[in-house]
Amino acid sequence: MGRVDLAETFAPVLNDPNVRGYILANSTPSIIKLWDHAGNVDISKDSQYMSLRRRFPNLTVWPMHEFDTMQGLPDGGQRFIFSFTLMNGCRACEVAGSAKVAFDFNTEGRLKGTMLLGLVPASPPIPPEAQWKEGEKHVYDMLVYASVNGGVDHETQILEKKRELEELNVKPSSGRSEKAQELNDRGRMHIENKQFADAVQAFEEAYRANSADIEIVNNLGYAYMKNGNLDTAQQFLYQTLVLSPRRANAWANLGQTYAKKDSTTAAVACFANAYRFSRDKKKTIEFLQNLTQNDDDIRVKQAANQALQLEFIQGKRENVPPRGPDEGTPPVVNEPIPVSGRYEVVRSTPLLKEPRHGSGIVTWLDSGQKVNVTEASGDYLRVESKSRKEPGYISRKDVELVPPSSSAIPSDTATASLPPTTDVATTKPRPERFEYPLTVAVFPLEALGGTRRYSIERTSYEALTKYLLESGRYSVLDSRQLGRRGYSRQGSTESWACEAARNKGAKIAVLGTISDFDLTKDTPPILWFGSRRPRSFYKVSLRVTLRLFATSDCRLVDTFTRSGGRQQVPNRDRDAAMRQVVDEVFQQLTQNIYASLAN
Repeated sequence: MGRVDLAETFAPVLNDPNVRGYILANSTPSIIKLWDHAGNVDISKDSQYMSLRRRFPNLTVWPMHEFDTMQGLPDGGQRFIFSFTLMNGCRACEVAGSAKVAFDFNTEGRLKGTMLLGLVPASPPIPPEAQWKEGEKHVYDMLVYASVNGGVDHETQILEKKRELEELNVKPSSGRSEKAQELNDRGRMHIENKQFADAVQAFEEAYRANSADIEIVNNLGYAYMKNGNLDTAQQFLYQTLVLSPRRANAWANLGQTYAKKDSTTAAVACFANAYRFSRDKKKTIEFLQNLTQNDDDIRVKQAANQALQLEFIQGKRENVPPRGPDEGTPPVVNEPIPVSGRYEVVRSTPLLKEPRHGSGIVTWLDSGQKVNVTEASGDYLRVESKSRKEPGYISRKDVELVPPSSSAIPSDTATASLPPTTDVATTKPRPERFEYPLTVAVFPLEALGGTRRYSIERTSYEALTKYLLESGRYSVLDSRQLGRRGYSRQGSTESWACEAARNKGAKIAVLGTISDFDLTKDTPPILWFGSRRPRSFYKVSLRVTLRLFATSDCRLVDTFTRSGGRQQVPNRDRDAAMRQVVDEVFQQLTQNIYASLAN
């Protein structure tokens, strides 16, 4: 490089990102530690300072740095340029951008001084953490809605979640820096050569250069998945989908990740969404077929094969029983039909607020459910509930009139209560009627993404088994009694769980996921009436989904999602607040389980 050389240092005893750094050597002084000089740079004189300060009130320069380039000076000396990280007050806070600092040397290698070349804002602005959290919940909801029949009966909800994601306005950058592009290309080359560890390193560097580039984030998640770092892969793929919920290959990558984590249902749902948002559906089918034949992981093969069997992907979008004399031709919707009668829902469909397409949704009605119709309104029928909940409208083509002889209740008094709404709930026809006390097998809950903190999985599992036992309605088999580790992992997670439960005499298998758990510092309340104001406050949030399977044929009986939270919890009450939220969520879920199985 010239008279003065650049040396890279590693300090493994320090926490990342301070593990790697640089020093300047063969100079005067002989070794120059960069932070000893850059730490004294005054950033307040830069033209970008005030605009950055308005966005980041605690704007400060931190020691983390990257080497940019070395340039020659007119007098024959050298200039080394480094980018030092700008943070919003603390190392765990938002990254505000970088400060470009030059180290100038004369021809003899003597340090002439340091100079601030300019401040570079983070591009694009990093979205608030709450915005990312909300986006990840929308992605997860899209996955949940697609988990039953590929989401064909929840198309409106999936598209609504996609719209809400796009309205979050978490926009990617308009272009990639030259450095990020070069590193991304290098990572893709390593992927082609199956050098996955090297690919992770290249994509990580590209991500640091431009963390909002969708392709780079997606490639990083894929590389982590191929390298076996499944939790990290999942986090980056969720981030990709927050930025672009229509990105089909990100859904496909997330599906492979879930399959490798033994979450077959989630994997199939992701593959369904990959097909849903694909611009070339034939190519997506060929991709799934290739996974079933050539992937080296049997779990990925099985999940891809299950996805290919979905009627949604095979093109059999609807499976409605034939109606009328014309071999399945539905009656003309304008033909007068009797009203004020009892009808049966022939396929899962939304109950709309108004008699028009695109209206808001009151709730969802399941196939086989009976409803009471009071009047007709064009192509829609008005449905009212005996419990006096909000009425709604259902499309005529989604119901059939129940003949009076088939019901013991006169048609003019027959009513159907609307199903109770949960955060997210889907139901399949029950294979059998259950008698109490009922033997239930409860499997350990799976924590998605970065939710594995504060032993939340164990605390949640203990709460679920506790409330099931305390209800007096269930005999509970826990993971120790089931001998979970002793069972073969052939087939999907659901299939081996049902087999394990069935072999122990259980009628129901309960599987669950913790899709969101957050225990972080919160803003303090304006007023405090306690004896001594605590130094810090916390907020707690928890979101759990449970799925019930009948072990006789491993059919899905019901799905429930519940969430709870607390805000501005004093530090001394933090653990107690977490337990309260867990208790609150699982008390609700236990009530949902009983209400579902008792009907």
